[in-house]
This record gives sequence, structure tokens and C-alpha cells, in this order.
Amino acid sequence: GAQEILWNDAGSQVAIMLEAWDNKDRWLTTVDFKKKSLVTQHRLQDEAWINYRFNTFGWLNDSDTLYYLSEETGFSNLYTKKLNKKAKALVKGQFEVGSLTLTEANDYIYYRANKAHPGMYEIYRVNLKSGQSERLTKLQGNTQYSLSPDEKRLLLTHSTVTMPPELYVQDALVNSTATRITHTVSDEFLSMPWTAPDIVPVESSHVDAPVYSRVYHPKGKSEEKRRAVIFNHGAGYLQNSHLGWSGYFREFMFHSMLAQQGYVVMDMDYRASAGYGRDWRTAIYRHMGKPEIEDLEDGVNWLVKNANVDRERVGTYGGSYGGFMTFMALFTKPDLFQAGA
Repeated sequence: GAQEILWNDAGSQVAIMLEAWDNKDRWLTTVDFKKKSLVTQHRLQDEAWINYRFNTFGWLNDSDTLYYLSEETGFSNLYTKKLNKKAKALVKGQFEVGSLTLTEANDYIYYRANKAHPGMYEIYRVNLKSGQSERLTKLQGNTQYSLSPDEKRLLLTHSTVTMPPELYVQDALVNSTATRITHTVSDEFLSMPWTAPDIVPVESSHVDAPVYSRVYHPKGKSEEKRRAVIFNHGAGYLQNSHLGWSGYFREFMFHSMLAQQGYVVMDMDYRASAGYGRDWRTAIYRHMGKPEIEDLEDGVNWLVKNANVDRERVGTYGGSYGGFMTFMALFTKPDLFQAGA
């Protein structure tokens, strides 16, 4: 099926993104009008599934050069390709690139990426001539952007683990400072003693990469071992252990209350979660309910070792996919948790 069709500025070329019905193939094609046929410019294959979030593509202005995102290295990176020539990696690394904006003069592509930390999203731009990238924001949370029509300023939406999104503006230059322009959060909310979770890399027993997790610690020390709860986020493919405001804001408030009651709470980006590349998101393909539960077991072990938690007093809960994980944990590893909801 055709996902999107784009003409170049001159109207001489058209590019089409095609996807296979089983989601295992993606073709970026152009049209040979004389032969009335499609010409494959790039093909992406995945034994599991093509990531629908990273299918952005377009034409550089006044040219026959394509730019596009591809997960071929295992992470969503940015490429350019002149027709019938080899592709060039423009932004490449073990991080995820998205939210592309091409400038009118063809000098920069702005993008959003989690380069510094898997859970920290900042705004960057890459020089199309030199290939050099520059980090524009340093807000250290979850940041999204829109480039102004004159391309001189950025409108930013920024949040942290304890602060919902607010708007900021910043010059579209390196070393510029972002200025907050909205204050929409109520004084009542700001006065609450929210528990700010730490983002910790939990060592995995099964893969080389850590399982990034939010951990809510009670205040003070306890001579007795503590009780704990592990929350399982839903959707499967979703990121929640990032440095921004969580879509699970109700659970954030509940976890703060549990911490006030002396519980340690862990919220894991188990294998299948977004933000950590292709291998992480496809780890449960045709094996749902096993890798994730192995990660929960590593989470319990981390809590016992690092947070003074009683192994015999740990519960787990979640809804939707998190509910499925709760059931699978209780049925397949019945000694791991003492309660589930």
C-alpha cells in the first residue's frame, strides 16, 4: 500500500513510500514516467515489523535528492540519496532521530533525538553541506519543537518528570537560552509533595543493554526491609522511563502516594518499549510474555540489592498490555510476585 506521495519542487519527480501488508517491507520509490514503472531508491526489510513512526521522507528543495529516515542500522537515522546513486548517512548513531524540518534554503534539517540519554529528547540541526550536527536545546527533559516561519526561532514544548508540558521560545542558534512563556500548572499542583523518580539502568541477565526504569524512593531510611510495587506500562511499544512528563500521570500521582506510604515503586521500559532501537522493540516478536517477564525478574533483583526491598513483599500491576504482563508474571513465575492487579 502507498503510505504517502510527494512531488519535488520542480514537479519533475514524484516519490512514493510503499509498505507491504505484513509490515515486513518498505520501499521508497520514484516513478519512471516514460516506462510507467516504479524505481526502488531504498528498501527496508525487517523479519519482525517495520516501525511506522520512522517513515518520514521528502525532497530537498529545488533538487532531485531525497531525505528519509531508516532503521537499517538498528536505530532511526537520517539519510540523503541522489536518484540512482548511493545513499549517504547524514545523522547516524545509537539513538533515534525524528521530527524532521527542512529549511527553505536547503542548509539545515532540524530534528529531535535522544542522543545524550535514551530518555532525554533535545532538538538538533544538521548542516546539509558539512554533515555536522549541532545541539540547540539543553533543557534535559522531553522536548518537542516547531520552527518559526522565518526560521529564526524555535517554539518548544518541554516537560520534566514532575512538571507537565509548558511552552518555551528560543533562538534557532547554538548556545541560545530557552525562555518559558506559559505557566499553566496550578499552585495547588505545585504545592504537592510529588516524589521525583530516578531513572536507573537496571542490569539485564539476558541482553547487553540495561532496562531503563523509573524508581520512586520513599524519604528517609528504614531499618526494616521495604515493600515494593512494579508498574507495567501499556501499549507494549511505548516509552515511559524517560525524563519528561509521563502520559501515565494518574499512575505518577499514585506512585508518589505509595512512596509516601513507604513503598519503593519501579516502572520499567521492558523489552518491546520504544526509544531504544529496533532490537529492543522487536525482542518479543512471536514470543510475547517471556522477555518482558525476564526483565521484571531483573527489576525485582535490582530492588532487593539496591533499595532494601523484601523479596517476599513485591507486587505488580498494569492495564492493557501491562495487565497481560501482570497475568503472565503470575502464571509463569508464580514466586516472583506476591500480588498482582
